[in-house]
Amino acid sequence: MPNEISIEGRITVDNSGDMRKTLSNVLHSKLRTLIVDVSQVSYIDSSGIATLLEALRTGRDKIIGGAGGPANRHDGLGRQCDGLLNC
Repeated sequence: MPNEISIEGRITVDNSGDMRKTLSNVLHSKLRTLIVDVSQVSYIDSSGIATLLEALRTGRDKIIGGAGGPANRHDGLGRQCDGLLNC
């Protein structure tokens, strides 16, 4: 299994389930760390954001970072996610 996953294109309710399965499979593997590269994501809807939040919560000890891209219009989203996950 790779220690970096690249996600690209449009992430919507129509395909966020596929992303959820991929992330889940990698997070439940024996990897010690994971980088999620979203630099090629052109659009992400609320279901895609929820999927990423779920992955962050599940793999909070494995996910060490990610790359921002065109869809990264939410400055501070990472800090907001950290705040949500610290509950």
